[in-house]
Amino acid sequence: MLVEQSSFISCITSYTYGGGICSYSGRCVLSRICAFNCCSTSNDNSWGQFAHINSNTQNNINDSSITHTLRRGKYPRYALCLQYGNILCTSVNLTNNECYWYPALGCYRTSSSTSYSSIVNNTANPSGCCIGLSSSSHCIDTCNILNNNQESNDGIIRTYNANLFIKDSCILGNNKRIFYATYSGKITISNCTIDDDIFTNTRYLGNVTVNKTIERSFNIVLSHIATQGCDSYITLNPCLLCKCSHTLMSCNCNYNFRDFYYYKLHRAFILN
Repeated sequence: MLVEQSSFISCITSYTYGGGICSYSGRCVLSRICAFNCCSTSNDNSWGQFAHINSNTQNNINDSSITHTLRRGKYPRYALCLQYGNILCTSVNLTNNECYWYPALGCYRTSSSTSYSSIVNNTANPSGCCIGLSSSSHCIDTCNILNNNQESNDGIIRTYNANLFIKDSCILGNNKRIFYATYSGKITISNCTIDDDIFTNTRYLGNVTVNKTIERSFNIVLSHIATQGCDSYITLNPCLLCKCSHTLMSCNCNYNFRDFYYYKLHRAFILN
């Protein structure tokens, strides 16, 4: 299945899988997708409020924005849920989503790579975690993971019996526990900017190691396709940033829904 240059606006289902897309195809590629305000109203556990993709070969999403997922069901989890196959997420914007658990991304039962993506202002309410990864090995490369919130203390990034390598990324302003490696899994952090109290205040659990952190100023400039009303205004306390200030160039889209999936957003994260 190939879905490209398409918008999904306020797609709501009572089914337990996928508000906008549910696929069990052999291959699935989503490209230049805008999803806004999609969810499941199921009274059971529901997976993938915008999309639940279960592919045994190829499972890719790129140049897409998934924003403003609403918590309408009883136990919703994941704005985007990907299982099996060769999972690749490139230039994906997951912003302002809310779920019971894991409001942003879930990658399960195989390896995955997430790169050049923004995961910002997502809320797990009343539970915890923002990103869930299980089985095999995973990589998060050159991503902004900022200001995500959880009510419990389950870890913004949580792995289940999986190894995760995070590199060249900006992980700041997220609340409570940040990293949680369960069972025999290991999380390795390399060349990232992280809140300076994560290890001094034990805001992690499990096998978590740091090869190198970045203390100097640097920029991560990511380009994402825009959705109507996807503004992610970041307000970070400078003391959380090792005395650095943080500025976000957010989208202020005045386009109609019929136009917005052609409009490009340049989102700049600048640490001075």
